[in-house]
Amino acid sequence: MPPGPSPAFDANNAGMSTYGPAFGASSPVLNKGVDATGRARRPKRKKPLDPTAAVMLQMEGAPFWTTWRDQPVIQPHSSYFKYLTPPAANLHNPVSSLPLFHLRSIVIRDKEKQKGPIFVASWDPTGRRLLTGSESGYVVVIQGTPIKTWMAHDNAIKCMKWSGNGNFMLTGARNGIIKYWARLNSVAAFDLRAHEGEVTAVSFAPSDAKFVSSSDDQVGREGGREGREGRKG
Repeated sequence: MPPGPSPAFDANNAGMSTYGPAFGASSPVLNKGVDATGRARRPKRKKPLDPTAAVMLQMEGAPFWTTWRDQPVIQPHSSYFKYLTPPAANLHNPVSSLPLFHLRSIVIRDKEKQKGPIFVASWDPTGRRLLTGSESGYVVVIQGTPIKTWMAHDNAIKCMKWSGNGNFMLTGARNGIIKYWARLNSVAAFDLRAHEGEVTAVSFAPSDAKFVSSSDDQVGREGGREGREGRKG
């Protein structure tokens, strides 16, 4: 009988016969603790997360916690870890159940433009961009990372507000000036010397056609899109 075709070489079964390992052949199976170069692999260790203590604390205190005011107050310090309870027991204070591992700090690289504290931060209506206003008068647009920075005021920005449709934005400064912006254009549509004191708050009307502002000078003002200053209250 003529010999049949030779079987294809299988690296995984090298040194193996039909009935097991060939006599004198070494097993080709690599040790899982060693990589291809022969170096020992460092096992990946996962930090254990044991919720037993928190659950037991909730079960012990539940009969005595008639309202959320009866629960122990959690302070932002590591010594209060032992008082943590599961998220289901902290519906009145969900921030205490926020895992800090998943939070990201946003570092503004240009320290020359961002001198001093950041006084105000506001999400746009879509929730995709975050705008911050600082003491140096700069506005920073953050979308994961800072994507745009411009000099909005020559004084500290104290308040900021988006319109309901997300097309316009108001900023108020410490020197009493209000600026009206069209989306993220770095040039203001107009600005108003609305107050003698610091602008403390700005807000759009439900129709977005008008806006109001308040100030430390005990005066409230109303304005419109065209930059006309309206009633004074």
